[in-house]
Amino acid sequence: MNKYALGTIVGTSLLGFLKSKLGSGVRLKLKQKMKFFYSIRIDFSEVDKLDEWQDWQEEDYFYEKFFNEHSGIFSPALKNPIGHCEIVEADDDFILFEFVVSGLLTDENGVEENIHNWMYDYALDFASEFGSYLEDNFGIEVEDTVIIDQNYEEDYVAVNANTGEEYKQPERTSPKLRKR
Repeated sequence: MNKYALGTIVGTSLLGFLKSKLGSGVRLKLKQKMKFFYSIRIDFSEVDKLDEWQDWQEEDYFYEKFFNEHSGIFSPALKNPIGHCEIVEADDDFILFEFVVSGLLTDENGVEENIHNWMYDYALDFASEFGSYLEDNFGIEVEDTVIIDQNYEEDYVAVNANTGEEYKQPERTSPKLRKR
């Protein structure tokens, strides 16, 4: 046998063996993902302009925009928080406001032990921001803000260990073999 052919065979075998031990470049780990649900009641002492505000507000876009502008409130506990908010019921002197927020827990110390207390406080801060918005733009004075219902779901998801982003499986592609 030719020494070049033998070298090619051994080299190819070694390269295949090394590549099989290296594996994929993507390193995954499990991380906790939380989803929180809140119902918050905002009571008003002055409601003269509430009808004006309700007529003005843009349906879903308003809530999506407001949530995105203020979602940073949750960033100490949740990485890249996503969610939505909406008004479920409005009367002459109150608004029942519901919102959902979810994200991966951050790596900050104490997050896992304190997440429920922190999120409760963040939810009140978020509602307070909404009350301030109403007061600043429509002169509606907020009397009280109360969380009347809260719930959560938790799950574990795979995340890229290098970037911390949630791992999404690649789309399946059709086989490249020729079909007959």
